[in-house]
Amino acid sequence: MGLRLGLWFGWEGVVLRSNGGDFAHYIQAAQAFARDGDFSDRIFLLRPPLFPLVVYALDVNQDALLLLNSVLGALMVPLGVVMARQFGLGERLALLAGLVGALDLGAITYSAFLGPEPSANLLLLAMMVLLLAALRAERRGWLWGVAAGLCLVLSVYSRPASYLIWIPLGAWALLSTPRAWRAVLSFALLGALGAGAWIVHNGRTFDFYTMTSTSSYTLLYYRAASLERLASGDDMDTVYVRLGQRVEVRLGRDPNTVTREVLYTSLTPTAAEADAMQAEAWAIIRANPHYYLATLPLGLYRIYNSTEHYGGGVRWADRAWNALFVLGTALGLWAAWQHRNFALFWCVLLVGAYFTLGTLAVKTSASDTRMRSMLTPWMAVACVYGYAWLFERWQHWRAARKSVLLPA
Repeated sequence: MGLRLGLWFGWEGVVLRSNGGDFAHYIQAAQAFARDGDFSDRIFLLRPPLFPLVVYALDVNQDALLLLNSVLGALMVPLGVVMARQFGLGERLALLAGLVGALDLGAITYSAFLGPEPSANLLLLAMMVLLLAALRAERRGWLWGVAAGLCLVLSVYSRPASYLIWIPLGAWALLSTPRAWRAVLSFALLGALGAGAWIVHNGRTFDFYTMTSTSSYTLLYYRAASLERLASGDDMDTVYVRLGQRVEVRLGRDPNTVTREVLYTSLTPTAAEADAMQAEAWAIIRANPHYYLATLPLGLYRIYNSTEHYGGGVRWADRAWNALFVLGTALGLWAAWQHRNFALFWCVLLVGAYFTLGTLAVKTSASDTRMRSMLTPWMAVACVYGYAWLFERWQHWRAARKSVLLPA
C-alpha cells in the first residue's frame, strides 16, 4: 500500500492520472449515467458499467479514485497469499509470493492509476480463490462456485477482457475434479449468463451484440495498422487515412470523407461498421502473414518486460526485475509439472495464455506490463515455486558433490 501511495504522491502521479486518455471515456460514461439514469449512451458500447458507476459515485474525484484503486491493488497481496496456500505452498513460500507480488512495479503502477484494472484484477483473483475453494469443498461447493462466478461477472463489468475465461477454467476444473461438477457448473453458468446479459443489453440498445466495441477498433488500428505500416513504409497518419478510406468503401460510402483532419477511427461503431473494420483488418493480416508472425515476439516483450512512464535507472531495474520474474514463472511451471502440482501448473498456464494470446491477437504495439498486471499474483506464486525448486536442486547438487569429494 505504501509503495502505491508513494507512486501516487510522487513525481509519476501526474503521468499516471492521464491513463493514456482512457479516463476521459469513464468520465463521459459517468456523466451520461448521471444525465440519463441508465446505460443508453453509446459510450457504454465501449466501456462496461462498473467502473463508470464508481467514477459517478465518487463524483469524478481523481484523488478519491486513486486512493480507492491503491487500496484495491494492495488487497491483491494478501489474497495472493491465500491463493499460494491453495496451490500447496508452505506458509513461508506463500508469504514470499505475496512479497514478490507487492514489489512488482507493473502491478504497483497500474494500481495507483485512473483505470478499471485494480477492481477488475482484484475480482479476478477473488474468482480464482473461490473457484479453488469450490473444488475442495466437501459440502455445498456450488455456493463457492456461485461466489466465484459472481466475482467473474463483476470483473468483466469492470474490464471486459476476462469475459470468456470461464471456458478454459471451467473445462480444467471439471476434468480435474469431476465430483465438483455442481460447483463448476454454477461458476460457468453464472459467468456465461453475466457476460451474456451485457451482450444482450448492447444488442437491444445499440443493435450490436458484443461485449465491447473496442475489439474491432483495436484489431484494425493497432494490430493491422502496424502491419500496413511495415509493409508500405508510410507514416502512421497516412496508414490511418488509408484504412479509414477502405472501411468506407466496404460500407459503400464516400472514401473521400476520410482525410488526415477527419480520420475514421470510431470507438463506438455500428455492427456494420465493426464488421467492415474487422474484414479490413483480417485482409491486411492475410496479406502480411510474415509481418504478423515477426511482430509477435515484440508484442510479447512489451507485455512482459516493459513498463511505460519510467526512464533511466528505474526503467533498467524494471526490465531486470521483469526478466527474472518471467524466468521464475517459467521455472515454476516446469517445477509444478515435475512435482505433479497440476492445479498450480494449469491455473497459471491457462490464465496466462488466455490474456497473453488475447492481447497479441489484437495488438502488439501500445502494450506494456499493464496488459499482464492481472497476472501478477499467478506469476508471483509460480516464480517463488520455481526459484525454491531451483534452490532445492542446487542444495542437492552441493550435497552430492560434497559426498563424492569426502574420503570414504
